[in-house]
Amino acid sequence: MGQERKRRVPRVRGEQVKIKIYTEDGKSYLEEGLLLDISPHGLRFLSERSFNLGEKLILEFVLWEKFKFLPLGKIIWIKKANGRYHYGFEFIQIEPIEKERLSKYVYVYKKIK
Repeated sequence: MGQERKRRVPRVRGEQVKIKIYTEDGKSYLEEGLLLDISPHGLRFLSERSFNLGEKLILEFVLWEKFKFLPLGKIIWIKKANGRYHYGFEFIQIEPIEKERLSKYVYVYKKIK
């Protein structure tokens, strides 16, 4: 297997965290997915539903069993495997406290691994 590419910010694997996927306006629930890895700037998630490149969504997830996140972002890459889709998701709008908590989450999990 190849090495992981050099990233501009650290990223850590998710804890099999479920995510809820909503339309950009937050009014319609679309699907559940699974968070695969995360950084303060974006994340990778898995879903059975097909989304479009550039599509804007709101993802809802909880980290450390207490911090709820609702970032608005867009799909920046897509890979299909075994009938499911892996998505790269870049945050467009995230509350400052959420970004701070994500930075701490990544820092803590990078130290553990």
